[in-house]
Amino acid sequence: MTALGVAGIGASSGATARSLARMLTVKGTGEYTEYALSVSGDLAEQADLSGEDDVSGSTATGAVAAGRDSYQFSGAITGFDLSGDATLLIDGERTDPADLSTRTLAIEGVDTYTEYAFSASGGISPRDGLTGEDHIHADGKRASGAVAAGRDSYRFSGEITAFSMSSDAKLFLDGVEVDITSLLSHTLAIEGTGPRADYSLHVSGGIAGKNGHSGEDDIDIERGRVDGAVGGGRDSYAFSGDLLDFDLDGDADVFLDGDRLDLATPAENTLTFASNGGRFSYEFSVSGVLEKSDARDASIDAEDSISDGTATGQGGDGGRDSYAFSGELIDLDVAGDVTVYRNGEEIDGTLPPLLGIYSGLSDADFETIQRMEEWQGASYPVQNLFVPWNADEGHMDWLFDRVLPKIRNAGRVPLITWEPFTPGAEAASVDTRTRVERGSYEVHLGTLADTTPNDIGRRIADGEYDRYIDRWAGRLRDWLAGPDGAGGTADDRRAYIRLAHEMNGDWYPWSPTVGDGDASSYVDMWRHVHRRFEANGIGPEHVQWMWCVNAEDVGSYTAEELYPGDEYVDWCSVDGYQWGESKNWSDWRTPEDVFGEMLGRVRNLADKPLCVAETASGSKTRSGHDPERKDEWIREAFEFFDREGIEMWCWFNEDKETDWAMFDGVRGTETVTHDGEPIEAYAAYREAIESSIARTGGSEPMTTAAFTGER
Repeated sequence: MTALGVAGIGASSGATARSLARMLTVKGTGEYTEYALSVSGDLAEQADLSGEDDVSGSTATGAVAAGRDSYQFSGAITGFDLSGDATLLIDGERTDPADLSTRTLAIEGVDTYTEYAFSASGGISPRDGLTGEDHIHADGKRASGAVAAGRDSYRFSGEITAFSMSSDAKLFLDGVEVDITSLLSHTLAIEGTGPRADYSLHVSGGIAGKNGHSGEDDIDIERGRVDGAVGGGRDSYAFSGDLLDFDLDGDADVFLDGDRLDLATPAENTLTFASNGGRFSYEFSVSGVLEKSDARDASIDAEDSISDGTATGQGGDGGRDSYAFSGELIDLDVAGDVTVYRNGEEIDGTLPPLLGIYSGLSDADFETIQRMEEWQGASYPVQNLFVPWNADEGHMDWLFDRVLPKIRNAGRVPLITWEPFTPGAEAASVDTRTRVERGSYEVHLGTLADTTPNDIGRRIADGEYDRYIDRWAGRLRDWLAGPDGAGGTADDRRAYIRLAHEMNGDWYPWSPTVGDGDASSYVDMWRHVHRRFEANGIGPEHVQWMWCVNAEDVGSYTAEELYPGDEYVDWCSVDGYQWGESKNWSDWRTPEDVFGEMLGRVRNLADKPLCVAETASGSKTRSGHDPERKDEWIREAFEFFDREGIEMWCWFNEDKETDWAMFDGVRGTETVTHDGEPIEAYAAYREAIESSIARTGGSEPMTTAAFTGER
């Protein structure tokens, strides 16, 4: 499945083609009352209105007396004004019009480049002063941008629910200058005691620096994170939400809302490496505090080291190395004749698989994924995204200068599903970022099947796209080299490439069953692209190539016929979904029914680490939706992947052909509250991760062993 999904190919666009699932009704009480309405998405009349009522784009004006006017819309309500007395219903629920009255927020620069981001409970619309750096997100409730000497101004309804700012600027709420503390409900101060002390913090809402900051303090407003340092001074912040994490390296006093914060973190876990008579070595990392154990039989010597939550060491001759730590064990590599004990219980020296996620195209939807990570108590080290073969410079800038850096900065390795959809000249030049933010990019992708030649695999193999491949590989190589621009240094990055996936199906133009090609042309295409990357100096230490088939052969060619060979493949992968009874051809199937046969065939074909790059379950039964049954399927899937030794798997968290999402979708078995809004989620997913924490992400890259699938 692509980001579009099989059923999405050739989908139409426009308000008439999409479901306007929300409803607003203005019900008169007898008094003649005028109103004005604006939304962030599409707007349409629900029934014939009177001559006084008018719909234009995403706005409407009208009047009621004893009757009612109703509108269907998508997105958020960004403004509502009422001149008199009327009853307002939103999605059938009575709402106070005062909650939707239009307010203004302005951010004025003071000659310092300042980034900002904020959200509102109602909706946000532009007012004046905005530039290309400033934009309102697709949900209509979030905005972000930057100011230097100018002023950015917005209209919003409801309340400001989060606000972040990277440095100083003036704020004006409804025309009145306000202090940042009026928008953010908490304060945090780090007061140095003399020597330098480094700190990092993470909050769930918005954050802004108040005073005392230097060039060493880095505020990441997108993620609510700060890395900073104090000496004899004081750094202070205002923030909303919860303080999720605070780490301090050095001596300083920390105050939360004026009260001293106790930073003592008990080292409540132990990890012990016990020799069975021979030599052994190890490396592991934890998310909290790590120190050597005070156990009597523990031996930590000059061959062993601890640095920033990571320990490396070796031993032998019947010795034992033992450590105490808090938080989670997030990486572990062991070699030699040794038994590993965690809190006195033997473990096998390996960790659960890498956990990956796909959650839409809104610049890789970082806010939703961050909410998932907070909910499940574990980070995603891998993030899946879908990229067509678009040679337009703007599209490449969006990918390499915006999306991939954001994925890396979030502590994840990108899994680039590189789809040989080749847009025509007009389609290639679309403003990708704008389309993504307006929620229309998936519709654009649906048009690319029509502009892609049906012999695309053969053309690629014959060298017709070499110029594009070399440009793309060059941009990727530059990104992989990191900020210093030199490969082979500490700041290097990594990526997985999943090229021309699900080729054993009959729904993509690169599938031999569909186009003018055969098994050999597909294999030649794969090998040709791989060789071009090698010629551009990109090796397996930076890019791992993932060959990915559908869980069933659909068409004229088997998965085995389409394998490029061990020399050209680093990972093997299988995509599979549990469709339930959402289609007339589908039925409920267990994880083993979905994946078992193909995983066995792939395992026999190649000795490579195994991945499930796309999976999800719907909840549809013949009698309706059954979230509890989907919950059980999720639980069974975790257990099945563990038994099968799957090294990586990624959930497709987006409702498309059916309700695939397990978080923030249309259904769930539990409700999570975020910024005062209810979110549906499936408890089995969180519980499974809590009981077997996957290798997590973070500011440091994953280990080489994890990246290459070594256990």
